[in-house]
Amino acid sequence: MLKIVCIAAAAAAIATLATYRDLTGIFLDAETYRDTTAYIIIHHDGADKPVSVKAVQDYHKNVKGWESGFGYNFYLKNGKIYQLHEVNACTANALGYNCNAVSICIHTPDKHDTRTQLNLILLVNALAIKYDIKKDHIVGHGELPNQRNTRCPELNLEKLRKWTIGN
Repeated sequence: MLKIVCIAAAAAAIATLATYRDLTGIFLDAETYRDTTAYIIIHHDGADKPVSVKAVQDYHKNVKGWESGFGYNFYLKNGKIYQLHEVNACTANALGYNCNAVSICIHTPDKHDTRTQLNLILLVNALAIKYDIKKDHIVGHGELPNQRNTRCPELNLEKLRKWTIGN
């Protein structure tokens, strides 16, 4: 029964994504796409105050120098899911994992907001179902072998994985 409810909620989350993607209107014309998706990598933006989605894009493009602009596929802010790149686009989210993972970033001040946490659970489940991702491949940025110098995303990932459907 719980699995049926989670699948229905994940389907609702996928429907929600299209709405926010259309509102952002920021996809690039030419992107690199991955053939396989082995991981879901979760980040936080490190901002200690509210920032706009456009400010994140400008920071990634102008300060970090990432041609693609956003370093993530999805951004959660104010309880909403923003799709920043097409779901199968390679991003600049974690060295060595940019083209085999879908990436999600949470706006740091919102990480304890109930709506943001619920949308994170729904989004992770939708992506885990879509790409058949195992729970041990749903990781935080700082859990990756070559990224251990960061505490990103400062979430209880074990608890998140318990709320994830699948193995």
